[in-house]
Amino acid sequence: MTIADLTAALRQARTSDESARLEQAFHVLNRDRMLATAFVRRATEPEQGVPSMFDTLVALGRGDLSIARLFEGHANAVQLVARLGSHEQKEAAFRVADSGKLMGVWGADDPTNPARLDDDTLQLTGRKTFASGADSVALAVVAAKTRQGTNQLLLIDAKRLEGRFDAAWWRASGMKATRSFAVDLNALPISESDLLGSPGAYERQPFFGAGAIRFVTAQLGGALAVWDAMRMHLSKTGRADDPHQAARLASVVADLEAAFCFVKEAYARVAPAIAWSEAATNASDGPLIADAARIVLEETVDRVLPRAMRSVGCAGLMETHPLHLAMSDLMVYVRQPAPDMARVRLGTAAAGDSYKAAFDAA
Repeated sequence: MTIADLTAALRQARTSDESARLEQAFHVLNRDRMLATAFVRRATEPEQGVPSMFDTLVALGRGDLSIARLFEGHANAVQLVARLGSHEQKEAAFRVADSGKLMGVWGADDPTNPARLDDDTLQLTGRKTFASGADSVALAVVAAKTRQGTNQLLLIDAKRLEGRFDAAWWRASGMKATRSFAVDLNALPISESDLLGSPGAYERQPFFGAGAIRFVTAQLGGALAVWDAMRMHLSKTGRADDPHQAARLASVVADLEAAFCFVKEAYARVAPAIAWSEAATNASDGPLIADAARIVLEETVDRVLPRAMRSVGCAGLMETHPLHLAMSDLMVYVRQPAPDMARVRLGTAAAGDSYKAAFDAA
């Protein structure tokens, strides 16, 4: 399946019935065994320039941003287990992935009741939020704070979480198909065999920070879906030649082309830090490069969306219109947490000469 075919197949699978939509989307992914361990391993290899994971995430985001989010979380989970897991955990996780089932990483906490793990008793308390693929994943990588304040990852079979999901919590205006519910972890039985890696391993750099480039790349695909919907609508309605519309089209395509080139180059620069092999982690500035890409993409989206809405008008706000579908998902997904922190990190590093921009790297 070509990249264009992947985008088209996901668009065709997109229905208002979330269950049917997910079932059809997973069928598309599994036709080429995209959830399998071998695919994730191969797609992250940086030796041949930009890894194919870049094209894959863009294509998925352009076709269905919710599916791109679920796939990105799956790829992250598979790699975390590959890097941190015991032999038994790797066998279990790879068996799940190779059978075409989904994995996920749940890091966000309910701010009033965060997930906590008592190091001594292995008692788990608290609640996770934004648990993407909550009722679709077969294995979940879950982060919980220890008494020392570091995150301990847990690898949990989804069967043990039945009855613990709060579907009513997920009232987002977009990305609904990710089914990113809240999950109650109170009194969930935990054993030593559930611990994935050591405390603090989750935030190990540069893999943790540089990995943000994956969701930025998926969001880039979501921004291209906005362009597709805008351009197709103006073409079908015979309004693309209007000088005002043509000017907006020019601004949007120029913005998106610049963002595409920047994010693609950023992905190539951080690729060694997020490759399958843990040995390939020499891109120490990877987190800052990912921060820069995140800023560029967010600012691009902030310019593109108002132009697209103005061009298409009220028709684009109808729930079944491709522009509404693309915009609602993108507006939710692009609002990743702590955007100001990313800007402060990058600006401080650049001012202190500890970050080399591409134009100064030679």
